[in-house]
Amino acid sequence: MTATFATSVYAHAVVIETSMKERPVRPGQATEVEVRFNSAVEAKLSRIFLIDIGGKELALKISAGSSWDRLVVELPALSAGAYVFQYRVLAADGHFTDNALRFRISNNP
Repeated sequence: MTATFATSVYAHAVVIETSMKERPVRPGQATEVEVRFNSAVEAKLSRIFLIDIGGKELALKISAGSSWDRLVVELPALSAGAYVFQYRVLAADGHFTDNALRFRISNNP
């Protein structure tokens, strides 16, 4: 699985790492992904949507991660293919950030 990060010049909370590298998402398995940002984020006021290649959007359940700069995202069982996390997070600086994280689920190990 590969992940690419889309960043914005005016972003306040930017994704810098996910747990997908250490624990790849496998087709057909529900899983949790921890997303690390470059600043503290507020889980209760943040939103993450999953968008598939057909444009279908699904709101994902998120919770606070293992530290102040992390969110845990619950992914449903997904088929192999390309997806986008569309996120809106509230950073410690009081600003919302909208951005996207693209990733692919592969049948190959």
